[in-house]
Amino acid sequence: MRAHTLAKLLQSNCQGWPLTDDGDMVMQQERENDYISLLQMWTDYARKAASSFSFITSWDNPSLPKELYDLGQLQWLEPMPSILDMLVKQSEVIWDVDIRHFSDEVKSELRRLSAGTPFWTIFDFYKRVTGYESVPPPYVLKMRQARSALREQHGVCQCFWGKELVSSTDRWISTGGWPHWNNRCPYQVVDKELELRWGARTNVLSSTRASKEIVDFVQSSYPLHYAGLIHHLEYANVPHPQFIFKRVPDVWPCSKWNYSSALTPLLQAAAEFEVDSAIVEISAWLEEIDPYTPPNDANLFNDMIRLVNQNEGLSLVRWIKKKRSK
Repeated sequence: MRAHTLAKLLQSNCQGWPLTDDGDMVMQQERENDYISLLQMWTDYARKAASSFSFITSWDNPSLPKELYDLGQLQWLEPMPSILDMLVKQSEVIWDVDIRHFSDEVKSELRRLSAGTPFWTIFDFYKRVTGYESVPPPYVLKMRQARSALREQHGVCQCFWGKELVSSTDRWISTGGWPHWNNRCPYQVVDKELELRWGARTNVLSSTRASKEIVDFVQSSYPLHYAGLIHHLEYANVPHPQFIFKRVPDVWPCSKWNYSSALTPLLQAAAEFEVDSAIVEISAWLEEIDPYTPPNDANLFNDMIRLVNQNEGLSLVRWIKKKRSK
């Protein structure tokens, strides 16, 4: 039944299936059966390869299915037999991966801490704290270099589109030339977004939003403080959430990351992977903008990073999307 269903699907969707035009129905049936068997075998192998990549988490959206692949990613995990590869429409992109491995010590520490504090919270606080460091970690340096390169590439603004704040909703409008007040061009949009995600967030927020960011940080920081991942600066006089009459610290930033934590190398690598992926996505997005179609930045920072559970330790995996050479 499974083979019959697959054959019907291929007959209706693959032009020329099964690649025989000699009119011999017996030969066509035999070849089709061979291809179906090969495809079933590859599907089983690919499923096993994907299962071995059992994700602890995907990055930006924990609600997404953990085993979420496209065909190109499956072909990277389990190469398709060349005779079948001829039948598959070539995608415009190909996939590669960058993988970094971490020890059982890191895995055990993550398991211990995430029992009380989700990994998402730990990683978010790592960036919210280290983004302000006077000696920036590597991911912040990469982000700043990317911002500088984008500003140089941008030069004098001649962008077709600007993002206008209307009520609480951003929308793209055709500018008709710059300067265009109360709008941010695509380069300005990604410049701010880079700093918000991997830098000193309050530096690019309005005073109202910066105050809200600080209050939110203080109110949710104590579990990480008690876990030993961050420590509050003594002179900052960081208020405890139960003290409702004092909501902000005396100085900002008010905390330091504990770099001796076993999780630090994992979090550092994860942040670098995020910045690397963002740089690629931003470059491709800017290249695709044209005068006739409003930019679509809804999925600009795609989820390309996975944390993978291994028999020994953990692996941090970054999917790398590349354009297929013509």
